[in-house]
Amino acid sequence: MTDTVRPVDQPNSAEQPEPSAQPEPSAQPEPAPESAPGRARADAPARRWASPVVLAVLALLIVGVFAGGAVAYSTLQPTVYGAQAEFLLTIRPDISDAAADRAIVTQVMIVKSPAVLQPIADSRGVRLAPLADAVSAEMVGRSNILRITVADRDRASALDAAELIAAAYSREAVRAGTDSDPPLIRSTVLTPARSLDQPLQPRPLRALAAGTLLGLLTAAAVVAVLWKPWRVLRPAPYWT
Repeated sequence: MTDTVRPVDQPNSAEQPEPSAQPEPSAQPEPAPESAPGRARADAPARRWASPVVLAVLALLIVGVFAGGAVAYSTLQPTVYGAQAEFLLTIRPDISDAAADRAIVTQVMIVKSPAVLQPIADSRGVRLAPLADAVSAEMVGRSNILRITVADRDRASALDAAELIAAAYSREAVRAGTDSDPPLIRSTVLTPARSLDQPLQPRPLRALAAGTLLGLLTAAAVVAVLWKPWRVLRPAPYWT
């Protein structure tokens, strides 16, 4: 009996697995540009600082710190009282403007000169330098009024020193005017020495204004640095 040889089953070509389709090179995903999520995350802290609410709160905090610090520093200063005397300077009309300016500056310098202050310092038993630091002389605005101010921690002492300085200045001004006839400038008492109603320091309102102004300038600088309005993110080049 002969064995029947059965042919080996050949795999059906229709059932063979097809090779996996390889993606064409052009179908590969393109690399993400620089402005993708990674860069966005890197810029997140800068954008958070640039929030208008955060910047507004920070600016208000800076202004408050500067204003409060200025007021606190002012209130810690010792109380200093002041006294003032005013003189009217009459300039000879036939002199030039340059000569008139020199004559006015000379009157201001006479007030703080040793010829005026040294006798007063000797009579009060103080040194000349501290007394000169406590005395100021200035022209009031663009007027011809010379104002003398004396500062002292005692109100009565400030008034007494202002009276003595005003009298000594009047004598020295008359003596300096005898160099020319008629004199280039005449000095007459406009307001006798008087005590000021408000002390020269502390001045909380003035300190508050100065601290607020300084705080505003500082806050503007900080906001400008954190906000960086001039920083513009350039788009990625088209060939990437």
